[in-house]
Amino acid sequence: GSTALRFVSADVTDKAQLVPAFRNVDCVIHTAALIELGLYPDVVRMNDVNILGTQNVIDACRECRVPNLIFTSTSELGRCYKPVEGFTEADIDATEGSGKGEVDLLNGYATSKRLAERSVLDANCSSFGGDNNNSRPLCTLIIRPVGIYGEGDLKFIPTFIRAGKRFFGLMPHLGSPDAQIQRVYVGNVAWAHVCAMRCLLDPSMRQQISGQAYLVTDDTPLNSNFQFVRPFLRAHGVRLLGVSVPLVLVFIFWWLLELLAMAISP
Repeated sequence: GSTALRFVSADVTDKAQLVPAFRNVDCVIHTAALIELGLYPDVVRMNDVNILGTQNVIDACRECRVPNLIFTSTSELGRCYKPVEGFTEADIDATEGSGKGEVDLLNGYATSKRLAERSVLDANCSSFGGDNNNSRPLCTLIIRPVGIYGEGDLKFIPTFIRAGKRFFGLMPHLGSPDAQIQRVYVGNVAWAHVCAMRCLLDPSMRQQISGQAYLVTDDTPLNSNFQFVRPFLRAHGVRLLGVSVPLVLVFIFWWLLELLAMAISP
């Protein structure tokens, strides 16, 4: 038979709005987030959604006795000063306490996700209020997808296409062409959440896998961002040039642009 799907509109910054949607639920998958990467991101609003909103989700789970919570984070937490390959979850976690300043590389979005992660992990295996004999505590886990592409993309590939069209259908390669990055298809990220949910719903596995963060990749080939988007650019009449602009020139250009933006901003 068919399964009924019910849509409930709610604001994660208001816990009272979340509670009705969380009643009689076996698992909550928390993917809501605000991403701002411009020159002047609204850090306050981003923290309200990503940090306070996540805590509200946790509190609503506890109030409604939801036994399982999956939180969608980001691999951006693994930024560091040297090129890396084969990074694991443990490597990402080690950057936080290494004392080498890697955390300084995190943008406002990634910082908000790191703080939200702490709340999710702290809530793992916590009992529900007023129930000291509860046999099914709240179990949590974290999914950290690498850069996502696919249906519904508004920020990655469309940005390259718009930039190419502004430059008369031509786009140079910015930075070293040898720099490679891992990407993952959005459908496989969604499937990873389904697999995580199935494991949490399995009594024999939920305690083993909870309280952990998991990177999500797939067999998408490693490539530079520009080589990755080449077929999409071609489909929209944009040609990727064979010339590469050194990264230092890119940094100088963006530094000057930021100074200009600061000078003319109100």
